[in-house]
Amino acid sequence: MQSDFLNTLSAGSDFAGGAQCLFLLLFLVSRPTGRSAANMMLVAATLVLGLCLADDFLDAQRFYLNFTPGIKCIGNVFPCLIGPLVYLHIEAQVAVGGWHLEHRHWRHGICFVVLASFLLLALAFPFPRELPLEKMTPALLPRLLFAVACSLGAYLITAVQGALYLYWAVRLTRQGKTEDRIRLSWLRLALRVLSGLWLLYVLDDGIQLVVGRLPLMNAAFAIGYVLILYGMAWISLHHGAVFRRTPEMVVGEIIAPLKKYRKSAQTAEDAERLVAKIEAVFAKDRIFRDSSLSLSSLAQSIGARPNAVSQAINQYLGLSYFDFVNRYRVEEAKRLLAASEGNADSLLDIAFSVGFNSKSTFNAAFKKFSNLTPSEFRKRVRGSAPGPDRPSL
Repeated sequence: MQSDFLNTLSAGSDFAGGAQCLFLLLFLVSRPTGRSAANMMLVAATLVLGLCLADDFLDAQRFYLNFTPGIKCIGNVFPCLIGPLVYLHIEAQVAVGGWHLEHRHWRHGICFVVLASFLLLALAFPFPRELPLEKMTPALLPRLLFAVACSLGAYLITAVQGALYLYWAVRLTRQGKTEDRIRLSWLRLALRVLSGLWLLYVLDDGIQLVVGRLPLMNAAFAIGYVLILYGMAWISLHHGAVFRRTPEMVVGEIIAPLKKYRKSAQTAEDAERLVAKIEAVFAKDRIFRDSSLSLSSLAQSIGARPNAVSQAINQYLGLSYFDFVNRYRVEEAKRLLAASEGNADSLLDIAFSVGFNSKSTFNAAFKKFSNLTPSEFRKRVRGSAPGPDRPSL
């Protein structure tokens, strides 16, 4: 009874993971901006992952018991595509200029061709479901060796190849453009999460090869797959704003409240004095225009501790550190937008000049603090005559 429950739980988790892959696939394909060459590689990787989960679901439902044992080799074929597709996605992301599939890229499918050949041979020359040693004959020995090659060989090839491609993909992110450091930081974090997912796969299949199918372990791994997939999707869709900052910034902001007020003796007067120092430095040196400005470097510029600076901004102004800095950047952008003539200064140039790392981050912050997009603000400023109704800069 317990075994049936665990098999059902495992199958349900695999189904949920496959559904999440389908949702992500449709989400990417349905958006015109998501149909880039890089995203098409991600779509393909998501489709393959969904097929792998579907294979696990069918296995948990004992679907393959009705077919020749060789059909189970289908589960050895598709996983070897995930690593190369993720690698090509990263290669397209960091490429300078346009990127498209070329003949040289097809070499990444060599392992898939080899394992697909194993599958075809297993279907063409089926081997028995069980090969007891006491009944082994010279005629059956090649079938035994072939069965081992189809299972153990495919497992080793796929496990090693996937690990190598994920490692190479992480290395690729370090070759990207400096101005894309935030996006590349999130790509590296995503690759580390995928590496954890890959480790689950390697452990899951390795345990099955050594000791056979264990319902409890299969259920645990299936739930792990789903939690990782849903976690990534939840962060991407519901907390997209975090991608405007590096993972280190986000983690720092999350844990800061747990540490910064502990044993703090900062008074309201202390907070007011620190904020006044920061505003003086911003007015004199305009260090907020440095896109790499961090809480630590800001605190160092006024001779204070980072926790004290963060607490002062939070308690005295009611703003997070990032909102505080971005508000200054938006005000500086307003000044530049109003002062620029024609389209001599593009919105992207202005965004970079005031400290933003991307146009999307610039637009979001500008909208937050002015209720207008940068282009709307520029049109309004140019369309209004000087006077009391002109927006204050």
